[in-house]
Amino acid sequence: MQNAGHMPKPELAHEIIDMSPTLSTQTYNRLVAALEGDAAIADGAARFIPNQERLFSKQDRQAITNANMTLVLDQLTFSSDRLAGAMHRIGYLESQVETMEDRLRFLPEFRAKAAQAIVLERQNWELKDVIEQRNMQLVRRERLLEDKAQEVAILEKVLAAHRKHLDMVESDLEKLESNPWVRFWAWFSGMALPRR
Repeated sequence: MQNAGHMPKPELAHEIIDMSPTLSTQTYNRLVAALEGDAAIADGAARFIPNQERLFSKQDRQAITNANMTLVLDQLTFSSDRLAGAMHRIGYLESQVETMEDRLRFLPEFRAKAAQAIVLERQNWELKDVIEQRNMQLVRRERLLEDKAQEVAILEKVLAAHRKHLDMVESDLEKLESNPWVRFWAWFSGMALPRR
C-alpha cells in the first residue's frame, strides 16, 4: 500500500491542465464534503471507487483527495492570477483603443489642415516666383536708370562745354563790336551792327 507522504509533488508552474468540467455534480459534492471534514463519503459511494483504490485506507484516500483538491485550487489560483493579468492587459488595450478613437475623430480636421497647408505652400512658391521676377525687373530698371543718369551727366558736361564756348564767342563778339575800326567799316559799308 502506498503512503500518501511518498507521492510526487505536482509542478504547478509548467503544467497545463484541462479545466473542462468532467465530474458529475454528485461526485463534486462528495469531494467538497470530504474537504469540509465529513466522516465518510455518502452511502453507496464505494461502488464508484475503483478496485485498486479500495486498498487504500480512509486516511490515505482523504490525503489523496486533499492533495488533489489542493492541486486543483492552486491551479485555479494560478488561472485566476493569469485572468487578472489578462484583464489588466484588456483594460490597457481598451484605453489605447479609446485614445486611438479620439485621435481618429480629429483625423479629418488634420487632413483638411494638411491639404490647406499644401495649397498655401504652392501659393507661396508661386508668389516667390512672382517676387523674384519683379526683383529682376527692378534690377533691370535700376540699370537703365543708371545708364540714363550717365547719359544725362555726359549731356550736362557737353552742354556746359557749349555754354562755355558760347560765352567765349559772345565775349569775342563784344570785343569786336567795341573796336572802332569795326564800327567805321560797318558805317562805311552800310552794314548794321547787331543791337544788344
